[in-house]
Amino acid sequence: RGDFLYSTNNGGKTWELLSIPPNVNSLQFIDATNGFAESSGLCSFTCPITFYKTDNGGHTWTKYREDSPNSFEIVFGSGILFRSTENIWISNYYADPFNYKYLYVTWDGAKTWHIKNMPFKHEEFSDADLDMVNPPVFFGELGYVSAQYSKIVQDQEPKRLMAIFFTSDGGQTWKYQSSVTQIFHKPGYVDFVSPDIAFTECKGSLCITRDGAQTWDVVKLNESQK
Repeated sequence: RGDFLYSTNNGGKTWELLSIPPNVNSLQFIDATNGFAESSGLCSFTCPITFYKTDNGGHTWTKYREDSPNSFEIVFGSGILFRSTENIWISNYYADPFNYKYLYVTWDGAKTWHIKNMPFKHEEFSDADLDMVNPPVFFGELGYVSAQYSKIVQDQEPKRLMAIFFTSDGGQTWKYQSSVTQIFHKPGYVDFVSPDIAFTECKGSLCITRDGAQTWDVVKLNESQK
């Protein structure tokens, strides 16, 4: 397998080939020079993780953290958000059906990790399967997490729900904000374009929120957009 990283400083007219750590699964830059990469090696389901960092725009990389906490392993397909050198979030993109853990977070550069489970309560879906937890999206101290649940009952049509959770203190505490019913085999995420505005699929339509996921409305399309 070959991994390549290119950079441009002239709007894409020319590109420079940069170095990259081995077996990278996730790579993020928080500014023009500082970036992070996560490598979990070549494995089938769970792997110990290694973090790398660069402070020169990807020209060179150094190991940032290699010693994961005891029994801490990343599930294949998980999503990682590097907010800073100290604050890293890992979501069970495909949720572990045995542990039902939502998020891992560190505030001290991966020295210690904490589990953040969402306060999910729903009349119909509280006993449903947790399928997917998307990486959090932050706007300063304000942030959102979306999680997908499915419920399959014999002789009934499968049901799916996307729940949205909200934090106003940088992820220390979370509360349930809202949810939308979705169709199976449709995109399982919420696209936040600002602290107030986001889009997601709902019952085969496109839905929008303009108040930070408190309420949702169906986007009305004209004939040319259908």
